[in-house]
Amino acid sequence: MSNSDTMSRPFYRRAFPWAGLICVLILYVLAVYRLHPANFFGLTQDDTLYFSSAKAIAAGNGYILPSLPGTPPATKYPILYPWILSWVWRGNPAFPANLGAALGLTLAFGIAYVVLAFLFLRQLHGIGDAEALLLTAFCALHPIVLFYSSSVLSDVPFSAMALASMIAAKRAMRSEARPAAALVCGILAALSMLLRILGVAIAAGILGSALARRAWKQASIVAACTAPVFFWTAWSAVAAGHTALPPNFNSSGPAFQRTWIYYTSYLGFRRLSLAHPNLAVTMLVSQLTYFFTELPSYFLSPLFHRNLGLLFVSTVPVFWMIFSGLVREAKNSDWQPVHFALPFTVAVIFLWDYPEVKRFLIPFLPLLAASLWLEGKWAAAWLSGAMGARRPPFERAFAAGLWLALCAGGLGIAWNFLSNADRAAQRRSSLERGALLLEKREAYDWIRQNTLENARFVAGEDASLYLYTGRQAMAHIALQRAGAYDDAYLLQDLDHMTDVARAIGAQYWLGSSDDSDKQWVAAKPFLAARFGEIEGALPEVFRSHGGHVRIYDLECVQHPETAACQTADRVLFPKESEHTSHLLHGPAPNDEVSP
Repeated sequence: MSNSDTMSRPFYRRAFPWAGLICVLILYVLAVYRLHPANFFGLTQDDTLYFSSAKAIAAGNGYILPSLPGTPPATKYPILYPWILSWVWRGNPAFPANLGAALGLTLAFGIAYVVLAFLFLRQLHGIGDAEALLLTAFCALHPIVLFYSSSVLSDVPFSAMALASMIAAKRAMRSEARPAAALVCGILAALSMLLRILGVAIAAGILGSALARRAWKQASIVAACTAPVFFWTAWSAVAAGHTALPPNFNSSGPAFQRTWIYYTSYLGFRRLSLAHPNLAVTMLVSQLTYFFTELPSYFLSPLFHRNLGLLFVSTVPVFWMIFSGLVREAKNSDWQPVHFALPFTVAVIFLWDYPEVKRFLIPFLPLLAASLWLEGKWAAAWLSGAMGARRPPFERAFAAGLWLALCAGGLGIAWNFLSNADRAAQRRSSLERGALLLEKREAYDWIRQNTLENARFVAGEDASLYLYTGRQAMAHIALQRAGAYDDAYLLQDLDHMTDVARAIGAQYWLGSSDDSDKQWVAAKPFLAARFGEIEGALPEVFRSHGGHVRIYDLECVQHPETAACQTADRVLFPKESEHTSHLLHGPAPNDEVSP
């Protein structure tokens, strides 16, 4: 719609979209507020690492991992988001009082994301103002968007920056566009790369669209902006893979070596997941399958997931409608940068070592929602025409059946969104974590009062422990991703659960009832059982009022040769795999089973 057409409309019609957008933003902010975002802090571990690195930057100590023994350089994540968070520490160095400001920063980026989603949807061919508002509300109130809007993570800032760069590129990546527009687009793309490695896919898509349109000058400007960031990111990733283990640690344990790489190098940890070619193929097939099911689950989860038959029947047509709608919309829009960036991002997802489809595609959620909507409109119009055409009764009846199925599916998706149980589950999870946090803070208070400042810990939320107590810590273990596909790798990790504690000379083991919740579903019961065995062999020095948080002394881990530790030694350092084989497969036929 041209500017003259817009200005000729009555004021109330011109004001309606913006008034509606304000209402959507209010609903979005209230939905985030209802989740009590501070309760999610520490759930993903990445958020606490970001925030602790931000503290180091604010203190002038550089971009490091101050929570980790040895304080290595922070080489896993790009620097921009921790640098932004460092201004929170400069404004208020008191933790956890400054956590609200960090969450407010994420929310500000979230508001920008919602506004950009509306602007993006409004410019699509075939989408009116009311439809753009409806789809914007869907994106803003989607559970995956709400969760990451409630976290001190780079996902929502990255999504806002990526969407802004793709919107700017729509006009900037044309041969007649002014160089200034291409420069702005290039800067936005470079900033997205500095927020997340996935920004490389966004920049590649923008460059691809410029080359397809023969916008050589504009492409060179964007390349000049993004190339330095790309090469710096690539060099950092390669250098991280060659970072030496600290010389003063007992680094002989394989689990410690893997866990250290988990903290310092995405590429290094990825290589560990590709133990052999067959496993690599298995992981790729799994990612493809997961992508096929997870993409439609943006719209089908959780209502349709309660019935496997209904899920299968609905997944296939919804996936096809999204794909068909994408192609149709891309043709109508003359293949915009967002259409080029999406395949690059999907390629990265296929090569990732764990499935995070919905998380990684947050920048493209408005496009995916619009594609399904537009294809649904087209299908409804085509079927309505088929029912009224002069066709045989059987064909008209068949078209009527498909039309009813389409309407039923649409109503199901609408009901699923309005009464989404995932949002309710997030609120329950937040309240549960809030209650558990009270017990964890009891443990943190005990640590501050009863341990030396240089005491080291192993803990599930290690960087949280550092932020609350100032003591350095490391996770109990970073499980190999290959263990999700081959039990032998999980078994090996369970045998080496004390490698990290021994390597860093930890004096204490902090155990919590949610320690196993950060792993894939199939591993949780085995990991929880192994935690129970280890903690049962260690002397307990603290227990919270509810008993969900405990602290154990690790003297027997550091000095297993002492006489008092002989019994615990068999549990802490199993020499054979039969011990953890019980956890995975149950006792052997000749084993005795206690009643």
